[in-house]
Amino acid sequence: MKSHRANTPQRMRTLELFGASLGPTPIYRKLQDEYQDPVSLKTVKNWLADFRRPGKEGEERNPEEAKFLISLKPFTWGDIGQHEIPWEASEFIARLMVENVDSMKGTHHRSLLRIQVLWLWRFSLLAPTLPISRLLKMSGHIIIEQLRAVLNGEPMDFDDIYWWLAYGPWKNLEKHKVYEAAIDGRSRIPRYDETLRAEREFEFGRVIGSKILTITKAM
Repeated sequence: MKSHRANTPQRMRTLELFGASLGPTPIYRKLQDEYQDPVSLKTVKNWLADFRRPGKEGEERNPEEAKFLISLKPFTWGDIGQHEIPWEASEFIARLMVENVDSMKGTHHRSLLRIQVLWLWRFSLLAPTLPISRLLKMSGHIIIEQLRAVLNGEPMDFDDIYWWLAYGPWKNLEKHKVYEAAIDGRSRIPRYDETLRAEREFEFGRVIGSKILTITKAM
């Protein structure tokens, strides 16, 4: 495997930013802000060259892949009412955007993507009392599940998050005990655990390798 394909997490992030129409230098600067050991500008340019490489003649983009790339655009206020984001979500989105900016004080501001805003709003419907700061911690999970769905043809799997939101163990000790009892007593209920999620995301990032190119060909 070529060296410029070796760093999968940064390659995935580069793909996100490429989908948001950023050029090599802005992408490189963002990687410098977000990673302790960022790849070189040359590597970023090599990745972008891969992403732009056309597919076979006559090959058309998979509709799900095209939809995925559109969902990777940074969210703007004009997206409300489009991309499955309803006007009814406006009040929540306003609080989400403010909390996201406030949480990044002193560091480079990282915009939320359309797909993240959509799913965080959906999560909030299930647990309207959950602090937005906790919802923001789930942003990375959304991108990984979307990638899994597009690359592997697997359905997006948020069951562990859904059960956690449904039981509300963050509210008080009693609800936490009920949640733990449900997890222990019903094996079909998956536990929501940040560490396990991170490990799952790392493993997925490790194995996809060049397969990620399938959603960038024929551009």
